[in-house]
Amino acid sequence: MERSMLHDAKQKLTEIKRKQRIATITISVGIILFVLGVLLVNFIMMLGYFTVLGLLASLVGVGIWLYYSTQKTKVIHELKTYLAMKELKTRSREHEDWELIQELLSD
Repeated sequence: MERSMLHDAKQKLTEIKRKQRIATITISVGIILFVLGVLLVNFIMMLGYFTVLGLLASLVGVGIWLYYSTQKTKVIHELKTYLAMKELKTRSREHEDWELIQELLSD
C-alpha cells in the first residue's frame, strides 16, 4: 500500500511536469505571436489580431502553469505530511522507500 502511494505520487508529479512543459510552450507561442503582431501591425492592420491572440495565449499559458505549480506543491506537501506521520527508519525495505521519497522531493 505504501509503495503504491509513493508510485502514485511519482506518477502525479511526472504528469504535472509534462503539463507544465505544455503550458511553457503555450506561453512561448503566445509571446511569439504577440511580438509578431506588434512588429507587423505597422504593415498590415489585420495582424493586430496576432497581438491580441498572443497576449491571450500567454496569459492562458501562465494560468495553466500556475495551476499545475500549485498542484505540484500540494503533492509534495502531502508527501512531507506522510513522512512526518510515518517517521521512516533506514532498514532494508524501508530504505528503498526512503530513496524513492528523496527522489520525489528533490524534484
